[in-house]
Amino acid sequence: MQPLATRLVELGREQGINLEIVSAYRSASEQDALLKSGAGVTKASALLSFHNHGLAFDVVPQEYKAQVDWNPSGALWPRVGLLGESLGLEWGGRWSDPDRPHFQLSAAPIRELKDYWEKFGRWMPVSIEPTMGAAGIIVLIGVLYLLVLRPMLARRGYV
Repeated sequence: MQPLATRLVELGREQGINLEIVSAYRSASEQDALLKSGAGVTKASALLSFHNHGLAFDVVPQEYKAQVDWNPSGALWPRVGLLGESLGLEWGGRWSDPDRPHFQLSAAPIRELKDYWEKFGRWMPVSIEPTMGAAGIIVLIGVLYLLVLRPMLARRGYV
């Protein structure tokens, strides 16, 4: 999520919106404490927030940070939402009970993520790692280009 959050901040900057990441991963105990605080920041208990699974973050335009409830009717929120959606993120501003600062990657239904965590004590059911097969294919393509395709294109006057 960090690259997506960072990219959203960059896109905001390009649009003249200075965004600040104010929340990302939360442990289950942090989530419950936030819920019990009564601050109205969350309605989700432990493990029922994408924050608890490393799949969500919250941002706020810096000019809204000092305003009550971060200016939920501010004109910047729809622009920020569109920027996040352009990255493939789900924006909480489209929910029936909008959460404009919230962006998440809905990798699986939240109850399934919770069940998985309770069973295995891990966030995601799979880990994705680069393989040598992919690197080998890239190297092969490069070698074929240099030894076969480029000389052929050069003979025909294209390079």
